[in-house]
Amino acid sequence: MKTNYPSSENSIKHIFGIVTDTLEVHLRDQKKLREKLYSDLKRELGVSSEIVRLIEGDVLVFGDRKIDISNQPLMRKLFNKFINSPRGRVGRSELILEVYQRDIHQLSIRRRMCDYHNIVKLVSRARHLGKNFLDNEYEPEWDWFPYDSVTEEWIFFRSRLNPYERL
Repeated sequence: MKTNYPSSENSIKHIFGIVTDTLEVHLRDQKKLREKLYSDLKRELGVSSEIVRLIEGDVLVFGDRKIDISNQPLMRKLFNKFINSPRGRVGRSELILEVYQRDIHQLSIRRRMCDYHNIVKLVSRARHLGKNFLDNEYEPEWDWFPYDSVTEEWIFFRSRLNPYERL
């Protein structure tokens, strides 16, 4: 006996399409909400790249703490790149170009690997500087230079109190 109902396969595809579209809209709305909450939280806490600045190019200022980095030109270039980055995120090749003035696409593989290694060491030293000299020693509030393996970028700093940004 033949019925006029649509085939079960077509019904399943149709329902799957509706569910998929609904989930995409929900996830997009959730992402917008998360971004809005995070920006509101940043504004309330006063967290932005403007909170860290260089005075006359040699003194790093974070809140009431000051560190003279005039004898560390590579560190000064690294902090300067993050401070002036509009997103607060910088990739490996951008850092190498800024710090060493070398375009990685024009380097040999050996030189490129060496620069990759050196930039990771420099970021590690900057992380140590942030953690030990800029953070509150009794209650650290910041993660300095966390690495986002998805976008392959370092983030300048983020609040440990922020549940909305995870790497």
